[in-house]
Amino acid sequence: MRKISWNKIIGKFIEGFNHFSIWILSFFVVSIWSLLQNHQLVDTNTSWRIYVITIGGAIWSVSATLFCEHRYSPKTTFRASLGVYLLWTTYALLLPDIDKMNAALSISFSALCTVAVFSLFFVSFFGCKDEEICFWNFSQSTLCTLLYALLFGLIIQGGLSLAVFALDSLFSLSVGSRCYGDLTVLCHLLFVPIYFVCNLPEKENKFNNELSIISKTTKVLSLYILLPITTIYFVILYAYMAKILFTWTLPQGMVTWLVSVSMVIYFLIITFCYPLFVRGENKVAEFVSRYMGLIALPLVVLMSVGILYRINQYGITISRGYVLLLNIWFYAMIVWLTLTKSHKIRLIPISFCVIFFISSIGPWSVANVTYKTISGRLKDNIQKSGAYQDGKLDEMAFLAYVNANDSIAEQIFTDKRYLDAYYRNEYEKDLFSENSDDNYQLFHELLNDSSYDFASKEKKVELLYETNDIANIPQETGGYKYYIHVDYCTDKIKIEDDRLMIDNIYKHDNITIPLPTKEYKEDEIFTYVYKDGIVHLKYLKGVFYPERDSNRYEINRFECDLFYNFQE
Repeated sequence: MRKISWNKIIGKFIEGFNHFSIWILSFFVVSIWSLLQNHQLVDTNTSWRIYVITIGGAIWSVSATLFCEHRYSPKTTFRASLGVYLLWTTYALLLPDIDKMNAALSISFSALCTVAVFSLFFVSFFGCKDEEICFWNFSQSTLCTLLYALLFGLIIQGGLSLAVFALDSLFSLSVGSRCYGDLTVLCHLLFVPIYFVCNLPEKENKFNNELSIISKTTKVLSLYILLPITTIYFVILYAYMAKILFTWTLPQGMVTWLVSVSMVIYFLIITFCYPLFVRGENKVAEFVSRYMGLIALPLVVLMSVGILYRINQYGITISRGYVLLLNIWFYAMIVWLTLTKSHKIRLIPISFCVIFFISSIGPWSVANVTYKTISGRLKDNIQKSGAYQDGKLDEMAFLAYVNANDSIAEQIFTDKRYLDAYYRNEYEKDLFSENSDDNYQLFHELLNDSSYDFASKEKKVELLYETNDIANIPQETGGYKYYIHVDYCTDKIKIEDDRLMIDNIYKHDNITIPLPTKEYKEDEIFTYVYKDGIVHLKYLKGVFYPERDSNRYEINRFECDLFYNFQE
C-alpha cells in the first residue's frame, strides 16, 4: 500500500494544475463568485451566465486536453484547450438572457453540454489500439474517481459543518447560516472538481489494455438488481402487447417511457458487465450480451407504433420528435450490439452524442422543424379563415370562422398555446407579413382564454376583482349600524337575471346585487347601494358568458362587506 503524505498531495495538485489548469482556475472563479453570491455581494441575475462560461468552458477544456495530450506537445495541447474555452465563452456571451431563450436555443445548449460531458469518456481513444478495452478501463476509473470525489466532499462538508455547529452551540459564536453555505461551496465547487481532475488516469494508465476485473459491487448492481428489474419491465410490456393484440387497440403513452427506461438499463448492464462476457466468466452475462437485444426488439416495435400513431394523430412536437429519434437509435443499437455480440460498446455513447447534437442544431433540428410545422399550419388556418385581408385581421370574420369550425378552432388554439409555451411569441412576424405587432396583439386577445372558451364554444369574459384597501370603502359606510362579511364559500348564493342573490341576511329579505357584464378596470371600486344598506365588493372571480337569450355566469368566489340598518 502506498504511503500518503502532504508532499505527495501537493505534488499531485501541482501535476493536476499543470495538466488541467483551465479547469482548476475556472472552478476557483466559480467558487469565489458563489461565495460572493451567498453573501449577496453580486448581482444574481448575471450568475447563470458566469456559471455557463466557467463550468461549460472547463468541461470542454478537459475534453480538448484528453484528446490532444498524447497526440501533440504540451504547448499545443494548452493552446487547443484555451481555444476551445474561448469559443465556448463567445457562444455563452451571445446567448440571450435565460428568460428569453426559446426551445431551439435551450435544446441546442443542452446538446452541447451533454456532448461535452460524454466526450470525456471516449474522446481519448479515437484511433487507439484495443480501444474498447481502454475505453472501458478509463470510463470505470473516471466514474470511480468522480464518486470518490463526491463522497469525500460530502464527508468533509458534514464534518466541518458539525464543527461549526459545535462552536456555535458551545461558545455562542453566532456563526450564521451563510457559513454553512460557504462550506458547501468550498467542498463541492472547489474540492470536488480539483480532486477529480488531479486523480484522472495518467497517460500511461489511460491506455491500459489489460481488461480490469469487475468489482463485486458493479456485478451485484448489474446482474442482481438492474437485470431483474429489466426482466420485470419486459414481462409487463410483453403482457401488455398481448393484451393490445387481443383487443386490437393502440398502445398508451406509458409504453414509450417504460420501453425507454428498459433500454437504458439494458445498455447500462451491457457496459457494466463488459469484462464478464468478454472473458466468458459468467453465463448470465453472456446470455444478456447475445440475446437481450433480440428480446427487446418487439418492445421497441411496440414503442414505434405508439409514437407514430401520436405523431399522425396529433402532429409533431419537440418531445415526440426526440422520442422518435430515440426509437430509431434503439433499433440501431440493438442491431449493432447483436452483430458484435456486445463487444463494441464504445459506439453507445458516441452514437447518442452524434444524434443528439445533429438533431439539436441548425435549421434541421427537431425544435426548428417543429416550429416550422406548427407555425406553418397556424398561418394556413389564418389564411383559410379569410379574416386576414389587406394586411389587417378582421375580428368578427375570424371569430365567425372559429365558431363555425370546432375542430379547426381547437387546432388553432392548441398550436398557438404550444408556440407561446416554447417559442416565446417570436412567430408573430411569420404569421402576419404586415402590421405584425397590431395583428398579433388582436390575434392574441381573440385566442386568449378570457376571450373564447373552446370547451363550450362560447364567447366569454373573465370576471376578476380584488381589493383589500380599506381606504377604498366609501365614506357612506360609516352611517350604518350593522356589518357582516359575506363569503361565497359559506353563504348561499343564487344568480338570476344578471343579479347575484344572497339569501337570509340577518333574518331579513334577500339582497340582490347586479353582476357586471365586462371585465373590471384597474382600481375600479364596485359598490351597490340599496334601501337599507350598501355593499362593498372585495373579491369576485368567475366567468361571464354573453349568450343570445340570457347571460350566464359561473362564479367561483364572491366576497363582500355588507353594511346595513335593518329594523328589528
